[in-house]
Amino acid sequence: MDISVDATVRRALAAMELTHHFYIDFLVHARRGLNDLNLDVLHKLGVMNYTIDENDQIPIPDDSVGVIGVYIEVGDKIKPLYRNDKINPKEDAGAYPVVSYEEHLTDQTPALGMFKGRDFIKGLYWYDYYREIPEEQKIRIDNRYKDENVIVLYVTTPKKVDNQSLLPAMAETALFEFLVWQWSRFHADNRFDHRLNKSNYYNERRLLRARKFKLNINDYIRRIRSNQT
Repeated sequence: MDISVDATVRRALAAMELTHHFYIDFLVHARRGLNDLNLDVLHKLGVMNYTIDENDQIPIPDDSVGVIGVYIEVGDKIKPLYRNDKINPKEDAGAYPVVSYEEHLTDQTPALGMFKGRDFIKGLYWYDYYREIPEEQKIRIDNRYKDENVIVLYVTTPKKVDNQSLLPAMAETALFEFLVWQWSRFHADNRFDHRLNKSNYYNERRLLRARKFKLNINDYIRRIRSNQT
């Protein structure tokens, strides 16, 4: 179940016995807090479909902060491509992985001639590859594919947060503690209160990360202990 930012802000105001005159102040804090959680823990995912162009490339989505996987539709199935940073990044040179001469030499298979530095024989490869080229905002695909539909799964940048933005119920306590901490930065009676509120927030964020990634009980305990030492 998702909970609105508005509900979390109102909860924080009520917990600190503050009037709605402070609503906008808390909403600004909530916006920063949710953006932080989106990048660090919640990991909002995006999916885009592209067609491979004549240069064996597809674009990296504009709102991407990290590509998780690249897939090609094969009939009614999805075939994952494997990341390989040795793929030739040049548009006019083909996309086969750059392979060192030594990798092809074994005791049973002597060299049959000088290796040119690239492997032109498709049959040698069990997998198909992709390579990210961040400086060009492109993804280079193994050039055995042409005009294929490619699916890119990636982590997105946080979208603009307002009072109707939603967050998972498991993240509400973390955002609530963030609001309490931010308020205490300027209104705490003493430094101890501020440090305690800050500690509470980071503890909740660790617990949220543990829940999100379904860590086992030992990892869960270690995360709690690491915050208490």
